[in-house]
Amino acid sequence: MRILSKLLDWLERGAEGLTVAFIIAMAAGMFAGVIFRYFVGSSIPFLMVILTGMFIWIVFLLIGATSRRDEQVRIGFLVQLLLKGRAQSFWTAVENIVSLPVLVYLTWAASSWVKTLMEQDKTFFLGATVSYPAWIPVIIVPIGFGIGSLVYLERSIKQARSLIRGRRERKGIESDGSGNAAGLEPGSVREPGL
Repeated sequence: MRILSKLLDWLERGAEGLTVAFIIAMAAGMFAGVIFRYFVGSSIPFLMVILTGMFIWIVFLLIGATSRRDEQVRIGFLVQLLLKGRAQSFWTAVENIVSLPVLVYLTWAASSWVKTLMEQDKTFFLGATVSYPAWIPVIIVPIGFGIGSLVYLERSIKQARSLIRGRRERKGIESDGSGNAAGLEPGSVREPGL
Protein backbone atom coordinates (compact mmCIF):
# COMPACT_ATOMS: atom_id res chain seq x y z
CA MET A 1 0.00 0.00 0.00
CA ARG A 2 2.85 2.37 0.81
CA ILE A 3 4.41 1.76 -2.59
CA LEU A 4 1.09 2.52 -4.31
CA SER A 5 0.61 5.68 -2.23
CA LYS A 6 4.15 6.89 -2.96
CA LEU A 7 3.70 6.14 -6.68
CA LEU A 8 0.42 8.07 -6.73
CA ASP A 9 2.02 10.97 -4.83
CA TRP A 10 4.77 11.08 -7.45
CA LEU A 11 2.31 10.82 -10.34
CA GLU A 12 0.11 13.52 -8.80
CA ARG A 13 3.03 15.94 -8.45
CA GLY A 14 4.13 15.16 -12.01
CA ALA A 15 0.62 15.71 -13.38
CA GLU A 16 0.31 18.99 -11.53
CA GLY A 17 3.72 20.12 -12.80
CA LEU A 18 2.81 19.26 -16.39
CA THR A 19 -0.55 20.99 -15.96
CA VAL A 20 1.16 24.18 -14.79
CA ALA A 21 3.58 23.98 -17.73
CA PHE A 22 0.69 23.49 -20.18
CA ILE A 23 -1.27 26.40 -18.70
CA ILE A 24 1.77 28.68 -18.99
CA ALA A 25 2.36 27.49 -22.57
CA MET A 26 -1.33 27.99 -23.43
CA ALA A 27 -1.31 31.53 -22.01
CA ALA A 28 1.88 32.33 -23.90
CA GLY A 29 0.44 30.85 -27.09
CA MET A 30 -2.77 32.84 -26.80
CA PHE A 31 -0.82 36.03 -26.10
CA ALA A 32 1.46 35.35 -29.09
CA GLY A 33 -1.63 34.72 -31.22
CA VAL A 34 -3.10 38.10 -30.27
CA ILE A 35 0.17 39.90 -30.99
CA PHE A 36 0.60 38.02 -34.27
CA ARG A 37 -2.95 38.86 -35.33
CA TYR A 38 -2.46 42.52 -34.40
CA PHE A 39 0.77 42.96 -36.37
CA VAL A 40 0.31 40.50 -39.25
CA GLY A 41 -3.45 40.50 -39.59
CA SER A 42 -3.89 36.72 -39.37
CA SER A 43 -3.60 34.06 -36.71
CA ILE A 44 -0.70 31.73 -36.07
CA PRO A 45 -1.23 28.58 -38.13
CA PHE A 46 -2.33 25.54 -36.09
CA LEU A 47 -2.43 27.49 -32.81
CA MET A 48 -6.00 26.45 -32.00
CA VAL A 49 -5.21 22.78 -32.65
CA ILE A 50 -2.22 22.94 -30.29
CA LEU A 51 -4.15 24.81 -27.58
CA THR A 52 -7.07 22.38 -27.79
CA GLY A 53 -4.68 19.43 -27.55
CA MET A 54 -3.02 20.93 -24.47
CA PHE A 55 -6.41 21.44 -22.84
CA ILE A 56 -7.36 17.80 -23.48
CA TRP A 57 -4.04 16.67 -21.99
CA ILE A 58 -4.74 18.77 -18.87
CA VAL A 59 -8.16 17.16 -18.42
CA PHE A 60 -6.80 13.60 -18.66
CA LEU A 61 -3.73 14.39 -16.55
CA LEU A 62 -5.92 15.57 -13.69
CA ILE A 63 -8.34 12.60 -13.60
CA GLY A 64 -6.30 10.87 -10.92
CA ALA A 65 -5.46 13.94 -8.84
CA THR A 66 -9.04 15.18 -8.67
CA SER A 67 -10.39 11.72 -7.85
CA ARG A 68 -7.78 11.20 -5.17
CA ARG A 69 -8.68 14.45 -3.44
CA ASP A 70 -12.44 14.03 -3.99
CA GLU A 71 -12.48 17.31 -5.92
CA GLN A 72 -14.29 15.96 -8.96
CA VAL A 73 -17.83 16.99 -9.73
CA ARG A 74 -19.83 13.81 -9.30
CA ILE A 75 -23.19 12.58 -8.21
CA GLY A 76 -21.66 11.94 -4.79
CA PHE A 77 -22.21 15.53 -3.75
CA LEU A 78 -25.95 14.75 -3.70
CA VAL A 79 -25.24 11.80 -1.45
CA GLN A 80 -23.22 14.03 0.87
CA LEU A 81 -26.10 16.46 1.08
CA LEU A 82 -28.88 13.92 1.44
CA LEU A 83 -27.32 11.01 3.30
CA LYS A 84 -25.30 10.81 6.46
CA GLY A 85 -22.98 8.25 8.05
CA ARG A 86 -23.29 4.68 6.84
CA ALA A 87 -25.26 5.56 3.72
CA GLN A 88 -22.45 7.86 2.63
CA SER A 89 -19.80 5.19 3.19
CA PHE A 90 -22.04 2.72 1.33
CA TRP A 91 -22.19 5.14 -1.62
CA THR A 92 -18.38 5.47 -1.56
CA ALA A 93 -18.10 1.67 -1.67
CA VAL A 94 -20.49 1.53 -4.64
CA GLU A 95 -18.49 4.25 -6.39
CA ASN A 96 -15.23 2.35 -5.83
CA ILE A 97 -16.71 -0.99 -6.91
CA VAL A 98 -18.08 0.51 -10.13
CA SER A 99 -15.30 2.97 -10.99
CA LEU A 100 -12.31 0.65 -10.59
CA PRO A 101 -13.34 -1.96 -13.20
CA VAL A 102 -14.70 0.71 -15.56
CA LEU A 103 -11.41 2.64 -15.45
CA VAL A 104 -9.36 -0.55 -15.84
CA TYR A 105 -11.42 -1.45 -18.91
CA LEU A 106 -11.10 2.08 -20.35
CA THR A 107 -7.32 1.94 -19.76
CA TRP A 108 -7.13 -1.35 -21.64
CA ALA A 109 -9.35 -0.10 -24.50
CA ALA A 110 -7.43 3.17 -24.85
CA SER A 111 -4.10 1.29 -24.77
CA SER A 112 -5.35 -0.97 -27.57
CA TRP A 113 -6.37 2.10 -29.55
CA VAL A 114 -2.92 3.68 -29.15
CA LYS A 115 -1.25 0.38 -30.05
CA THR A 116 -3.38 0.15 -33.21
CA LEU A 117 -2.44 3.72 -34.20
CA MET A 118 1.25 2.89 -33.68
CA GLU A 119 1.02 -0.33 -35.71
CA GLN A 120 -0.81 1.41 -38.56
CA ASP A 121 1.77 4.21 -38.56
CA LYS A 122 -0.97 6.82 -39.06
CA THR A 123 -0.12 10.49 -39.06
CA PHE A 124 -2.02 13.70 -38.54
CA PHE A 125 -1.33 16.61 -40.84
CA LEU A 126 -1.14 20.28 -39.96
CA GLY A 127 -1.19 21.88 -43.34
CA ALA A 128 0.78 20.57 -46.29
CA THR A 129 4.20 20.19 -44.66
CA VAL A 130 3.80 19.49 -40.94
CA SER A 131 2.75 16.02 -39.75
CA TYR A 132 3.11 14.01 -36.56
CA PRO A 133 2.29 10.45 -35.48
CA ALA A 134 -1.40 10.02 -34.66
CA TRP A 135 -0.68 8.27 -31.35
CA ILE A 136 1.07 11.30 -29.78
CA PRO A 137 -2.02 13.35 -28.94
CA VAL A 138 -4.06 10.33 -27.82
CA ILE A 139 -1.47 8.63 -25.61
CA ILE A 140 -2.72 10.74 -22.71
CA VAL A 141 -6.04 8.87 -22.73
CA PRO A 142 -4.68 5.52 -21.44
CA ILE A 143 -2.28 7.38 -19.15
CA GLY A 144 -5.12 9.37 -17.57
CA PHE A 145 -7.40 6.34 -17.22
CA GLY A 146 -4.48 4.28 -15.85
CA ILE A 147 -3.72 6.84 -13.14
CA GLY A 148 -7.44 6.98 -12.34
CA SER A 149 -7.46 3.17 -12.02
CA LEU A 150 -4.58 3.31 -9.55
CA VAL A 151 -6.38 5.99 -7.53
CA TYR A 152 -9.55 3.90 -7.28
CA LEU A 153 -7.47 0.84 -6.40
CA GLU A 154 -5.91 2.83 -3.54
CA ARG A 155 -9.34 4.08 -2.42
CA SER A 156 -10.79 0.55 -2.49
CA ILE A 157 -7.90 -0.84 -0.44
CA LYS A 158 -8.19 1.98 2.10
CA GLN A 159 -11.94 1.46 2.43
CA ALA A 160 -11.55 -2.32 2.82
CA ARG A 161 -8.89 -1.80 5.50
CA SER A 162 -11.12 0.71 7.28
CA LEU A 163 -14.04 -1.71 7.19
CA ILE A 164 -11.94 -4.58 8.56
CA ARG A 165 -10.42 -2.36 11.26
CA GLY A 166 -13.88 -1.09 12.25
CA ARG A 167 -15.24 -4.63 12.61
CA ARG A 168 -12.27 -5.67 14.74
CA GLU A 169 -12.75 -2.64 17.00
CA ARG A 170 -16.48 -3.31 17.37
CA LYS A 171 -15.80 -6.95 18.31
CA GLY A 172 -13.10 -5.92 20.78
CA ILE A 173 -15.29 -3.50 22.73
CA GLU A 174 -18.62 -5.30 22.72
CA SER A 175 -20.42 -4.57 25.94
CA ASP A 176 -22.02 -7.08 28.28
CA GLY A 177 -24.82 -4.66 29.11
CA SER A 178 -23.31 -3.14 32.25
CA GLY A 179 -21.10 -0.73 30.37
CA ASN A 180 -17.98 -2.84 30.90
CA ALA A 181 -16.11 -4.40 28.05
CA ALA A 182 -17.07 -8.04 27.61
CA GLY A 183 -14.88 -10.45 29.54
CA LEU A 184 -13.47 -7.85 31.96
CA GLU A 185 -14.21 -7.54 35.64
CA PRO A 186 -15.64 -4.22 36.82
CA GLY A 187 -12.84 -1.94 37.96
CA SER A 188 -10.13 -3.96 36.13
CA VAL A 189 -9.78 -1.26 33.49
CA ARG A 190 -8.99 2.18 34.74
CA GLU A 191 -11.07 4.80 33.00
CA PRO A 192 -9.46 8.11 32.04
CA GLY A 193 -9.84 10.86 34.60
CA LEU A 194 -10.51 8.55 37.61
